[in-house]
Amino acid sequence: HGIPTKQAHNWVVRRLLALIPKVVQLTGGRNVAVSYLIKSVYLTQFGLRVDRVIHNGIGSEFYESTYDHNKKSKQVLFLGRIVKDKGVDKLISGFESSNLPKNGYKLVVAGFIEDSDYYSQIKKMSDNISFIGEVSALEKRVLMHDSEIFASLNQFEPMGISVAEAAVAGCKLLLS
Repeated sequence: HGIPTKQAHNWVVRRLLALIPKVVQLTGGRNVAVSYLIKSVYLTQFGLRVDRVIHNGIGSEFYESTYDHNKKSKQVLFLGRIVKDKGVDKLISGFESSNLPKNGYKLVVAGFIEDSDYYSQIKKMSDNISFIGEVSALEKRVLMHDSEIFASLNQFEPMGISVAEAAVAGCKLLLS
């Protein structure tokens, strides 16, 4: 669902990301996209045929919930792999320099820490920022329903399902 770009991937990785679907095609496999936008990008930018579009769906647990959207915490949520391409360092810097902490907001960063060196560079001891690591599907729903703002600064995954889930959960969206 991501798109290989110069900003997010080095030359070798971009070439591999474009080559793998071609190898799949040549060996008789089928390529699947998560949206017609991604299908179009792969066809026009990489000359790759996409055999089928299977849309990401939002589970009924998001829109059939009994959460009260009027009782949200003063919380900004980042949810995803904690890697440089996701912009976590920019989110932390922006949060700390904003008026949000002064107004009682907390930043919660949840997700798998893929790069411990990167994580140690961005982790700061602050009363307003919490790193809670990887969470279950249920914990993810609770965090989204409890958070006022959902932040996603990754411009390379334009059709990620988490943004749609956060919107259905009643979050204000902070997107790049």
